[in-house]
Amino acid sequence: MICNNCGYHFKNSLTCPLCGQSYKKKKVCPVCQKRIHYNQIRCNNCGNPLIKQSTTDVSKYYVNNHNFPKNNKTTVSYNNQKTTNNSNQKIRNVHTNSKSKTKIPSFQPLEMYDYKIGNEEIKRRFEEARNALNFRRDRRKKKTNKSRIPNIIAGLTLLITVGSFLFEILINFIDNDFSFEETTTERAVLSDDFTTANITETNTPLENAGNYNQDNHVYFNNDQIYFGYEDNVYVTDNELATINTLTVPGSTSLYVEGDNLYCGYYDEYYCYNLTNQEEVFLFNKNTVLPIGQGRFIYTTNSNNELYLYSNNTSTCLYDDYTYGFFFDANSELVYLADGEKIQTMDLNGNVVGEYYISCYSNFYVDGSLLYYQSIYGVNVYNLSDDSESIQIEDSLYEFTVVDDGIVYLDDNENLMYYNFDDESYTEIVDGVDSFNILGEYVLFNRYDSGYSWYIATTDGQICSLDTLMN
Repeated sequence: MICNNCGYHFKNSLTCPLCGQSYKKKKVCPVCQKRIHYNQIRCNNCGNPLIKQSTTDVSKYYVNNHNFPKNNKTTVSYNNQKTTNNSNQKIRNVHTNSKSKTKIPSFQPLEMYDYKIGNEEIKRRFEEARNALNFRRDRRKKKTNKSRIPNIIAGLTLLITVGSFLFEILINFIDNDFSFEETTTERAVLSDDFTTANITETNTPLENAGNYNQDNHVYFNNDQIYFGYEDNVYVTDNELATINTLTVPGSTSLYVEGDNLYCGYYDEYYCYNLTNQEEVFLFNKNTVLPIGQGRFIYTTNSNNELYLYSNNTSTCLYDDYTYGFFFDANSELVYLADGEKIQTMDLNGNVVGEYYISCYSNFYVDGSLLYYQSIYGVNVYNLSDDSESIQIEDSLYEFTVVDDGIVYLDDNENLMYYNFDDESYTEIVDGVDSFNILGEYVLFNRYDSGYSWYIATTDGQICSLDTLMN
């Protein structure tokens, strides 16, 4: 892994051992579905490459960043130890640049080892070196086996004494019935703060984009809510009171347009016709974002290239690793982060602008404001005047911009809500694995002796889906 904060290379870990940057983003390998860490280069189970790495020519970097003299043709003869240059001047230990007057080190030729000389010649040279350094051999007599016998006896005596002492302590532990409590990762099931719900608001484009960055298990369309759970898709009303099951291949990245329900099954994406119940495979994906009219922007699992799916055809928009992307429906522009900058391009793949923002994760564009995740928390960048400020100072795992604030999951698995008006922070619940926005509510799953789904308000009121749907 490579730390996004300090650049330190380390093995798989949840925190960087050098700077302490936390990496708790939980993902699975697209090939073998084993759990992997955020920014992991290869899967530990199958070896699948997860991040495309670029190489740097070290020699070019060293030459370009040091003022070495040019056109200094120097010939070296190792046989007679003579060095000459074009000006027939002796080579000094340092060269001086006439313009900058900075001293630049020059490397002197050393005597090379002649592998053809015999052993006797090598021994002779070693003896000369020893004499020059006043080398003295250690003439002390080696200790005999007889001299070691007292030490062995003393060691055995000490070992027996210490062993007896430790054995007595162990017996006392057993007699006093010492016991150790077993620890568990299971959490207590949350109590219900309310028993009825009424979803009246549809998701904004920012909220939908945030949901698709977290596999989008829910979609609200025409007073019907589609909910994906355990490879099944359920249909319910805006009160979550009645529920029907659909035989759909998958339960993630849900999207409904007309009579078609689009859903993902691991890395495959399908179109399911709600009328005739026919399913059609579309493409393989990592992250997908619907943009309307049967069109989708998605990244691949192989090297995270960015594609556009339209008219039953996939077209590559960006043929390098894409860390995050967003679609602005008003301008019909695609925003993508390549790590060094954020580019804007049309749906034909033509770059129309770029912003030098170092972003390695998801981001969102709301008018002239660009929200992105940094090592400090959530930064907001003004596209109109290039100004920038820190919106949230916290260590984040994932975040979504809502109408009046930001809902995010920190590195300690706490689901938080940040209010734009009073700049206040509210902890909704702890121990959250992932979340989606559902109108004015937050849908999240949590491990309670198994994964359980809940719905919550931004002020911390919680209810289990099992309670609402029974």
